Amino acid sequence: MNTNRLVADLFRFESDRAMYLHAHSGSLRGFVSSNGRLLQEALVGDRAIRAHLEIPATLQRHPLPSGVRRALAAHLSLPLPQTVPVSHDAILRASKFVEGLFDLDLSHVQVVTAAPGVMQPDSMGVVYSHGYRSHVVVAPSEHFDPCGMLVYQFAIAAHYVSMRSSPELEAMITDHTAQAMVGFYATVLWSQREPGSAVAYQLRNLARWEVASGLSNSAKMPMGFIVSDLGVSLLKDYGGDLFRSIVTELYEILPDGQGIWFGATGYAGALLGIGLASEEDALRLLMVPSGLGLTLEERLSLVGFADLTGLLRAADQFIGRVLGIPSDLALQPSEAVYGGSA
Repeated sequence: MNTNRLVADLFRFESDRAMYLHAHSGSLRGFVSSNGRLLQEALVGDRAIRAHLEIPATLQRHPLPSGVRRALAAHLSLPLPQTVPVSHDAILRASKFVEGLFDLDLSHVQVVTAAPGVMQPDSMGVVYSHGYRSHVVVAPSEHFDPCGMLVYQFAIAAHYVSMRSSPELEAMITDHTAQAMVGFYATVLWSQREPGSAVAYQLRNLARWEVASGLSNSAKMPMGFIVSDLGVSLLKDYGGDLFRSIVTELYEILPDGQGIWFGATGYAGALLGIGLASEEDALRLLMVPSGLGLTLEERLSLVGFADLTGLLRAADQFIGRVLGIPSDLALQPSEAVYGGSA
């Protein structure tokens, strides 16, 4: 396997994509490139290179407490705050905060603002990798919390920068779980510095993501999941209408189960990032490649978290506190156990 050839082909694809994003105001509709196939073909069946993409089972199986679920359901019924334009000042504030947080230079990261027809104002944005440092953040042109949204995205860009400081091939592969982890880690710390941040509105995604995490184990048989102990528990806590709308959305929003995959990785990464908010050293160690063939679970063990119970408890407490529910309710377990049978 010629690593240099694979990386060069990947970077040509990313360069094509970055130019298209700039030329089309953040939209990839109609984008095609003749580059980028070599790495994808080389990774087919190569578990060692893709090992770090495996989601730790402990995170997948962790059910949010019933009190947290019900608070999320209530919050989802609230209207979003008024949106404001995403300004140059917001971009600078967010980038400087993340640079200081991770001690990384993000001056090469580019931001493209997308019109509502391309990206809705309630979107969290997206980051596209581009070479070693010139990653592209696509953000909605208006948002209810511009700085908070941009902190999340610049943190993901920082993860790309940190990972790609290594020449290893695994460092070039997008890791959605680790990105959500780093994004929520930065978001939590930003919210502690900026009490006016709308972090609760970002946490609303956890409702969709927890359902996606459950579905990820039986994506081709959704009815089996819906009538399982977990499915029944989620339906009870979120309510039938919301639960059904989330399941429908997960299947319709992206083709080939991608909505479920992104939701499952977002759920695991969010729990991990929130739980690690007071563990700066561990987080930094998880932002760099740690050797071919190691899973995220193995990497967590190496930095002192073979048992994730404490992190998950801290995550539940933080989420409950942000949503304004008493700590005892935030830790009250749900009735279902992940993996329950139909």
